[in-house]
Amino acid sequence: MKGKVAVVLDGEPGDDDPKSPFDGRRRTPHSTVRAKLLLAREAGAVAMLLVKKTVDPSKAGPVAQDAGLMVAAISEGAAKALLGFDVAKARAGIDKTYAPASKDPGRPAAKVEIEVLRQRRTVFNVAGVMGPADAKEAVVLGAHYDHLGFGGANSLSGSEEPLIHNGADDNA
Repeated sequence: MKGKVAVVLDGEPGDDDPKSPFDGRRRTPHSTVRAKLLLAREAGAVAMLLVKKTVDPSKAGPVAQDAGLMVAAISEGAAKALLGFDVAKARAGIDKTYAPASKDPGRPAAKVEIEVLRQRRTVFNVAGVMGPADAKEAVVLGAHYDHLGFGGANSLSGSEEPLIHNGADDNA
């Protein structure tokens, strides 16, 4: 994989199968884009193409900001047209055997260019003190806007739904 672009299927084996050893009803942490990016980076990949059943540009957003690897999402149709990769056949084989279907196409498969746009914003921290002014003890409360906001791909929840990311799971 060193120096190559990893082509990775979204999800995990048996995504829609309740009897799947991977659960089938909800995804495990190993199926997240972030987990796959980190594995691809560890294997020496220079970028990753994530093959999704459908790609909705209106839902595009940060995937894994700190994974140290470029990533682009392509549809199954694009994978077939651009790479000659039969995604349905690969998924069927993986779902049947629960084994990876890794292979080297033997030719350059993709050139990926990604432009990173950083946006700076002003946010506010919250601090408060409870108790009378002359007390020997006080309760200090603090809060901050978490950098993950509504979670997403970088949240420990693994959910792709925009849910509040409670920072205590990574700050405690």
